[in-house]
Amino acid sequence: MSVNEAFPRTIKKSNPYGIGSLKNQILGKLVVSCVAMGLMLGSVDRADGGIIGVAGGPGDTGTTLGPYTMTPFTPDYRPTQQISDLASPFGGAITFSESLQIYSVEGLGGQWSGTPPNTYSAHVYNWINNSNTGTLTITLPSSTAAFSFYLVPNSYSTHETITATAQDGTFVSQPAQANSTGAVRFGFYTTGNDLLTTLTISDGGYNDFFIGEFAIAQAAVPEPSTFALLGLGGIGLAIGAYRRRRMAA
Repeated sequence: MSVNEAFPRTIKKSNPYGIGSLKNQILGKLVVSCVAMGLMLGSVDRADGGIIGVAGGPGDTGTTLGPYTMTPFTPDYRPTQQISDLASPFGGAITFSESLQIYSVEGLGGQWSGTPPNTYSAHVYNWINNSNTGTLTITLPSSTAAFSFYLVPNSYSTHETITATAQDGTFVSQPAQANSTGAVRFGFYTTGNDLLTTLTISDGGYNDFFIGEFAIAQAAVPEPSTFALLGLGGIGLAIGAYRRRRMAA
């Protein structure tokens, strides 16, 4: 056996023009282009949205708001105390710009129950203008598409103004005057792909109101964009072609 047969030489392929390197560059650029196309075109799906405000009446069950099915917050039976946030049924919490006092709904009598009766028996929350700002801001969890609550001022002659703000800065305001028939339900929901971020209640001058019976709806999780899927498919094809070429070499 000759030395050459026992130890065969490794023969390097000649590539004087760098053709393989050029193919790798083209393949790399194709992958980057597919990713960019998928991400860029996939973001085009978001449509302009808006906010719609709804005012119900005493006895309104609050199970729906526009196209959304509302999920109520867990009834609160904790003893009287100050709170600055409240857990959402979907995780996270709503937070208040200043503390609220847990208040027994029985203590409000007809002011809350009204006629027809509101059968809610858990506690509600009392806002007093301790900071002298005249406003209470409620910050909502991410992905909030609709939010509702019941409100009654401590004086039926006062008015509140409720302003809902969306993530893109869109906002809508509506007056909120309660009446002698009980707490009134107010709610806001978004259209398109907008999301609610905050609700601000501006007091009507009496520096005192009651709020409670919160309910919330989350935005549906959007399906992946068709363009994003095409981009991912292009990446898969490019990687497959690269592997086949490597195996053939």
